[in-house]
Amino acid sequence: MHLDRRAFDEALALAARDAGADLKLGCAARFAAQPRGGYSVQLSTGERIRTNRAILATGRAGSGLGLPYAREYLDNNVAVAARFSLPAGHLDTRTVIEAVPGGWFYLAALPRNEVVAVLITLATLVPSERRARLRWWLEALAQTTVVRRALNGCRLPQTLSVANARASFALSGAGDSWLAIGDARIAPDPLSGQGIIWAIDDAASAMELLKHMHGRDLAQEMRARTLRDVEAYLFERLRVYRSEQRFKDDAYWSAVSESSASLPRLPAAPADR
Repeated sequence: MHLDRRAFDEALALAARDAGADLKLGCAARFAAQPRGGYSVQLSTGERIRTNRAILATGRAGSGLGLPYAREYLDNNVAVAARFSLPAGHLDTRTVIEAVPGGWFYLAALPRNEVVAVLITLATLVPSERRARLRWWLEALAQTTVVRRALNGCRLPQTLSVANARASFALSGAGDSWLAIGDARIAPDPLSGQGIIWAIDDAASAMELLKHMHGRDLAQEMRARTLRDVEAYLFERLRVYRSEQRFKDDAYWSAVSESSASLPRLPAAPADR
């Protein structure tokens, strides 16, 4: 299933507002711990809010906004993407995934009869110069079969966008009165297609935990859950990537397999300072 992310995110925000949330749009926030517990939240609008707890849902590329938050990265992946306009009536809403030397492509439908073709690869393999990068990307695209067939008749792109696609997790993701959820807690490989599902499940689970646990008990539970989830995720990712046997000696496929084979160590105890 493909989602229009702008429309989906707007629908979630409005649903939260309708359920009683005080929705603040178009402003940044910064948390400052208070001596007696809780936080003072400074908004970029000049408004200051007092809260007893904080839930960080800033995504895979977000920061801690003043909270003692830190991430651990599990690979060095980037997404190099181009948009294509399709002839009317040619849009196929199914996701196409195809492995190539140096990474893998996925093709996903967008609104207005467009598709995005994304190459997931190592950051170190991407040329820094713009024209060389486009030539390198088109050469990788030429090695596909299914993706090229789906794009038959489309004009070649003139520009590319590069985005962070590193799988990662919160090395420090919970404290006495705050916790991280969604991609801020664990951001999986884009190949999993599970990010939104995991995030919604995280939000529901966090609400249940907050009803029954507080302080360090909550922080320790979230830390243990993260460790379990990362271990299970790495096991599954290793199984999936090793199923591709054509490119065993390729730099990308070797690097991802090696990064999936060892479990990072989480700190012994969470801190909330």
